[in-house]
Amino acid sequence: MFKLDDLLKKLGEFGPYQRRVFAITCTIVFFSSWVSMIPVFLAATVDHWCEVSLDSLSLTNRTPEWTPGCEQYGLSEEACALAQKEGSIPSNYTSDGELEYAQCEKYNVSGVGFWPGIDPSNYSSETMSCDSGWVWPPESARWLISVGKFDKAEKVITKVAEVNKAELQKPLFTKEFMVEQERIRKEHRPTGLDLIRTPRMRMRTINLVFIW
Repeated sequence: MFKLDDLLKKLGEFGPYQRRVFAITCTIVFFSSWVSMIPVFLAATVDHWCEVSLDSLSLTNRTPEWTPGCEQYGLSEEACALAQKEGSIPSNYTSDGELEYAQCEKYNVSGVGFWPGIDPSNYSSETMSCDSGWVWPPESARWLISVGKFDKAEKVITKVAEVNKAELQKPLFTKEFMVEQERIRKEHRPTGLDLIRTPRMRMRTINLVFIW
């Protein structure tokens, strides 16, 4: 009978691929932990505040005359900011009539200067995905199998095998294995109660809740 644990051992329990995912996860956690440390410095009571030069001046007075800006065209700072937002982020109205801005797309305005004469409501330009990108750790093969996504699970396992230089037999999942997993998935649907159903899982749940 095919067992996933045997396959994972062949891939390498902590090979180059696992170390790469571990490094990505640690990097994300390292920067996100700063949010938890910020109150230590921001919540302190200070005796004085350092004077910030030009802080009391308006944006118009702080901007050199030779710097192009909306103020030169008689527009307020708020109107300028809204126009720049409308001209750079695609938007659309929802079924409820609310204006919603795109989360992962932007107008391709590279090399295009801001011009107040452009009507944002009639503005059209090529859209592109946000070029900064996102780094996503891959889904767990065990989880993908548990929800019946065998094709995606096979891609993840194949990628791990390529990085770890491990040889695997094809096909990875037999028909009997997929039928058995489908039967298990239909017989038992995981719920929140599974987190406290067994002593070991209950202890892990309490521990994680306490840590976070």
